[in-house]
Amino acid sequence: MIKMLSLTMIFFSTVMISLNQPLTLGLFILVQTVLICLVTRTLTSSSWIALSLFLVMVGGLMVIFTYVNSVCSNSKFALFNAKQIPLYLITPFIIIFNQSYLFSFNDTLQLKSLYNFEFLKLFLPLNLPSSMFMFIYLLIALMIMVNLTSTNKGPLRKKY
Repeated sequence: MIKMLSLTMIFFSTVMISLNQPLTLGLFILVQTVLICLVTRTLTSSSWIALSLFLVMVGGLMVIFTYVNSVCSNSKFALFNAKQIPLYLITPFIIIFNQSYLFSFNDTLQLKSLYNFEFLKLFLPLNLPSSMFMFIYLLIALMIMVNLTSTNKGPLRKKY
């Protein structure tokens, strides 16, 4: 289950590299958030960490969606580029044949032995990059909101 979710996350990360529309990037970040929450829920015994991660990311995505929609509302929506379809087809095969970096048996045993310290699982070395990403994402979303709601700069878009 975890390996399949990891492969799906890697595939969506590969697709995200080629996207240039802010709304499609937001959609793929939302999909990645749901997948990360599913992995977090399967690795931990309670769903509070996954739920809080989901709520934080969706809150930040709503702020970014509001800003992007007000700035560039009439742009063409293109999901895939035809030149990059072979990359999307080859990537899962490369990942399947090279599975040495996916979760090893020792990592899962280490997580299973720490069931009593549920809150500390968020700060394990295995989860540290995702925790730091969540903290930085929240900080950037806060700075964007403070900048957008500045009273001396006026509304998001001028009305003529």
